[in-house]
Amino acid sequence: MRLRPAGAVLSGTVRDKTSGKPVKRITVGYIDVDAKAGGSSPLASDGEFHVTLPTRCDLVIIVRAKGYKGWAYTDPLSPSRPVVRLGAGERKELDIQLEPSGQD
Repeated sequence: MRLRPAGAVLSGTVRDKTSGKPVKRITVGYIDVDAKAGGSSPLASDGEFHVTLPTRCDLVIIVRAKGYKGWAYTDPLSPSRPVVRLGAGERKELDIQLEPSGQD
C-alpha cells in the first residue's frame, strides 16, 4: 500500500447577508491560476461545507448559490492576490455571507 500526503481542507459556513440564515444548496468551486487543477462541489447542506483541495498551488475560490450573487475569496492580508495556497494537511476556515441577487 502506498500512502500519499493528506490534501488540504477548506471548510466554513455560508449565510444570507441580509437574514443571517444558512444558505442551502451551495457550490464551492476552485481553479488553479496556472490552470493545472480545478473543480467544484455542489453541496446540499445547511450552509456548511468541507472541500478537499489540491496542495501547493494558488487557487481562486468561488462560492455560488441560486438566488445569490457569487462570492470570490479575497485574502485580507494581500487583497491584490486573491488566492488560497495550502500545504498537505493544512485547513482553512471561512465564514461567507452571500448577497441576494434579487432574482430566483
